Amino acid sequence: AESGYLRYRAAKALGAVGADFDVAFPALLKALKDDESESVHEAAAEALGMYGPRAMAAVVALVGRLINQT
Repeated sequence: AESGYLRYRAAKALGAVGADFDVAFPALLKALKDDESESVHEAAAEALGMYGPRAMAAVVALVGRLINQT
């Protein structure tokens, strides 16, 4: 549980500090697609949203996740 919290905080921090897109995007996309924690998914999606149109590739991952939830 502690490591999930740390991954959640890391995703939140990347969005909050406006980390370099080229560094942050791959990590956030991986968290969105592969992490087992829903809170990490939410934090990664929120952080990706902070990057605006540059993060459009994440939409595919978001849609895939929503489809797999139903």
